[in-house]
Amino acid sequence: MVKSMAGRPRSAEVNEKVLNAAKELLEEVGPDLMSIDAVARRAGVGKASIYRRYSNKAELITDVLKDIKDISYADLLEEDFRASILNIAKRFITSMNTAYGRKTLAIIVNTLVGDKDISHEYWSTHTVIEVGQIADIFKDYQAKGSLKADLDVHQAAEILVSYLMYQVMFKYSNQTDNSLERGIDFLISSWQ
Repeated sequence: MVKSMAGRPRSAEVNEKVLNAAKELLEEVGPDLMSIDAVARRAGVGKASIYRRYSNKAELITDVLKDIKDISYADLLEEDFRASILNIAKRFITSMNTAYGRKTLAIIVNTLVGDKDISHEYWSTHTVIEVGQIADIFKDYQAKGSLKADLDVHQAAEILVSYLMYQVMFKYSNQTDNSLERGIDFLISSWQ
């Protein structure tokens, strides 16, 4: 979300300092008590440096949340749809089913529930993109005939993401837990 404006290029070092300071403050005091002033002090930069990058606190927090929950799926795709979905599920669960991952999810959930502006910003710039990336994967398999032609791939992607979030947050599954595979198989059976 870092703005690109004409003029001097933005320093990657300052970007990192700002994101790290905001992340620390978000963990320590939450989104309500976190301020741009506090982030600037913690990062050792001027407020102007932050406002050159972000219009407001919601944009900054959204970038922090995106940064701490960045997962790539491109390298997981195989010819078989089921194998690809299981790879995606296992990557997500492996990355989130750690102390850091659980803390990340707690920060995301607490922040999004507590502030509708941040929730909206995060949903429109990140969650939709992640669901969109998975929906694009579904579209590719749909074009190959692996999925129903009339499947709403965006809805299917949302269901998959919701199921995986449930697994991490409430079931404490891991990649060797066969209940994960049974759930994925159930979902896939309705998509094929």
